Amino acid sequence: RMRLRMGEKVGKISIMRLGEERSGDILSRMGGELDTLSTFVLNGLSFITTLAVTFVATVSMLLAIDWLITLIIVAGMAVCVPLCYLFTKSVQKKELAMREALGRATQTAQQNFGAIDVIKSFRAEAAARRKYGVEVEQALFQEIKTLRTGAWSRSLGEVLGMLPFFAAMIVGAFQVSAGRLSAGDLVSVFALGFSFCTWLRGTPDAVLYLQKSYASCERVYGFLDLPEEQGGSNRLPDLSSAVVDFSHVDFSYTGQSPTLQDFSLRVERGQTVALVGPSGGGKSTVLRIICGFLPPQKGEARLFGTPVGQWDLPSLRKNISVVLQESYLSPGTLRENLLTARADADDQTLMQACRRAGV
Repeated sequence: RMRLRMGEKVGKISIMRLGEERSGDILSRMGGELDTLSTFVLNGLSFITTLAVTFVATVSMLLAIDWLITLIIVAGMAVCVPLCYLFTKSVQKKELAMREALGRATQTAQQNFGAIDVIKSFRAEAAARRKYGVEVEQALFQEIKTLRTGAWSRSLGEVLGMLPFFAAMIVGAFQVSAGRLSAGDLVSVFALGFSFCTWLRGTPDAVLYLQKSYASCERVYGFLDLPEEQGGSNRLPDLSSAVVDFSHVDFSYTGQSPTLQDFSLRVERGQTVALVGPSGGGKSTVLRIICGFLPPQKGEARLFGTPVGQWDLPSLRKNISVVLQESYLSPGTLRENLLTARADADDQTLMQACRRAGV
């Protein structure tokens, strides 16, 4: 379900905000982060639940034998868990850094795949490999730091987990020598204490899972909290108004000089208009504003008489057709691709469209 939620979220994020996110990082969140959470649910929660049940059962039975030994076991638990948490706290930041580095590496790999013809044409394979190698090395460096912390915390858990057992056995031996415990009671303490402390030694792994899962949750919910497209309620075009009416529109991308400045344009029904200009002149930005992908930062853009921000965006886009410079085919059959814009079209309508397009 979480994967479906993230997939739906991709379609709801504003284009401007989505452009600021790396697609490789989004794929990393949809893959690695959710796998980490799944592993924690399957293994980490199971371990924590078993440890809690074992603790309650052990304490209950030890109380029936000797309160002092019970206190030692409880104190061991009270010391071991907080120390493991403090020792592995840095894993959150290291895990976040590693995940972000993996996202950058995935993004670089995607770019290399998408531009493989350009890379080969300009004999840039070595440069592409170097760039990808740097990203992978950064991810590996962060992962090694996380693994090193995990190794130290496991060693700490081995020591802390067995200390309560040894202390309980020493106290138990004194209790037997003092005549306050029988040898049979000491054997019971040995069996119960060893069983519980064996589980306690695994506390660092559970805490480590918890820290990694926390980092994964932070990245997953950080993505789910990204701002979504905001539209209005208007669904019907006013056919008596101009199709497109830009009035003194300004727009600039984050950290860049203005792309559109005091731009005005009016297109009436039946008119054919071509936008011509140099690269970066704002042609694509105008089309993005028309499609409702970007909001004007100043001035007003009206489509069919209604400001873009007041349109129900899916209804607005039903009135717009886009022919891209390069064709894009999504995975699936040719028929499924042809029905992308109008899924309810029958075969006759589909064939007519194919003939008109010369397909």
